Amino acid sequence: NFGISPSTLYRRGRQVEVVTMFEERTDRYRGSHRVTDPQRRRERELAQEVQFHYGVREDFQVGFSAPWRRMEEKRAGSSDSASGTGDVTLDAKWRLLKQDAFIGTHYVSLISAYTHAGAPTTPRPAVSDGRDSVLLGLGQTFVRPHWTWYCNGGWRLHDQEDGIRDGTEELFNVAVGYRPRVVEPDVVEWTFLLEANRER
Repeated sequence: NFGISPSTLYRRGRQVEVVTMFEERTDRYRGSHRVTDPQRRRERELAQEVQFHYGVREDFQVGFSAPWRRMEEKRAGSSDSASGTGDVTLDAKWRLLKQDAFIGTHYVSLISAYTHAGAPTTPRPAVSDGRDSVLLGLGQTFVRPHWTWYCNGGWRLHDQEDGIRDGTEELFNVAVGYRPRVVEPDVVEWTFLLEANRER
């Protein structure tokens, strides 16, 4: 998932998010190449992730996320499942540009994240893919009082898997959000977000 907004918090600002994700996979890949799976495995993942962010300055913020994951794997004649705490991610954002205009505010930010593969990789299916990874990217966002949209592009570099270096993954993300009511800082507010991600 590359759903990271390019906006940064105000100085000493704090933000807590709870994110729920569901994913189903049938294709198998070695690096960027699709391969045939003789077991015809089908994987399902349900993840609930807690994210915390802190504004060190108005143009720089840090954060971390810790997911709880439930994995299910079905193949010809059998199925397995596992659940537990997944890999912890540390992230940081530097706002490179802020431009105010009559119709809204435009931001450009540098995005980085490091994921440590500290969760168990056995038994299968595992709640961790067993690979440390580093994420680098650029994000752009445009904010109005009630509407916002942003897009990201970046690369994820990660460790070897089964002795094969996968190289880099290209990540793309676009989102549009609507905030029904504008409130002051330190007040809970709702934002409805429609988001699309692509990895290759």
